[in-house]
Amino acid sequence: MNEAGIYGILCRQLAMIMRANVSPRNALEICRDQMENKKIGKILDGLVRDLAGGDKLSDAMKQRGDQFPVIAIAAVEGAERNGEWEKMLLHLADYFETEARLRESVRRSALVPAIMAVLCFGLLGVIILQVVPRFLAMFNGITFTLPRITENVLKVSVFAGDYGGYIALALAGILIIYGLFSLTRAGKSLTAMIRMRLPLSGVVNRNLLYAQFCKALSTLLKNGMPMQEAVRVIEDTVGNNEKVRSELQKSAERVAQGMSLSKAIADSSVFSPMILQMTAIGEESGNLAEILDDMADYFERNMLVLARRKEIIVETFFVILLSVVMCIVLAAMAQPMMEFYDMVSGM
Repeated sequence: MNEAGIYGILCRQLAMIMRANVSPRNALEICRDQMENKKIGKILDGLVRDLAGGDKLSDAMKQRGDQFPVIAIAAVEGAERNGEWEKMLLHLADYFETEARLRESVRRSALVPAIMAVLCFGLLGVIILQVVPRFLAMFNGITFTLPRITENVLKVSVFAGDYGGYIALALAGILIIYGLFSLTRAGKSLTAMIRMRLPLSGVVNRNLLYAQFCKALSTLLKNGMPMQEAVRVIEDTVGNNEKVRSELQKSAERVAQGMSLSKAIADSSVFSPMILQMTAIGEESGNLAEILDDMADYFERNMLVLARRKEIIVETFFVILLSVVMCIVLAAMAQPMMEFYDMVSGM
């Protein structure tokens, strides 16, 4: 289970415990004592110690800002103001559970094609580097002209055997450099922008962004946070690249000037027309949070369908690629055998 899923379970446990008029500190102690995840257990233990020292829960969470999502800290601050702990925790649990499902779907949609690619190229490597050379070795010492297709396959096999190690090292170096670069702020922003524009993954990642935006904003509004503050919190929650962050900053500034959210994001190139239209409808009807929840569900379902479609397309591509290569290799192996048989039969 990913971290968002654990936080979702934790929030539901806290809501259930605090429903019995238990203080936040005592509720955290109960959850800490039964927490199986050691990392989360240590975090809860630190919060309990800080609360025992007189700190507010939001202040204790801010001291561990890298361990708590910004949206969780903002929601706790709201609960400390209005005292609606159970309501806040249930909304936060819904948010984290949705986030966990989204992350798991994206992870699976990326993992399945990667596994298919590794299996496909691994099998091709075995065929080209092991099967083909051993088969063609049978014709060594025999005065026999190999067919053109067989010669070409043999050249590929020789090239792969001579330079395959260097190619593998070069690819590994590129992946390591990319991995290190993606850990930097500029790298995270660039990779996020690339993922948003890729032919198959781009539409999946855009729907992921829309679902995260709608669910996060709905959660904050349900907890009574003003729109201006909510948009600024979302900036740190879903602003995973500079373009999205910049758009959200502009939107927050416009909302601060008295503009409605629908008008503030009207000229945005990040959000879909559906978000713009439904946000305007929600503001006019006064049920924006509920409409945002419905849109989050819609984009999540849409993302699941698109992610599955992506998996099918990628799987089909590798199956076809493997089939084509196998047909070429089989033809390269069968043709010399047939020609050699005809030559021997004619003697």
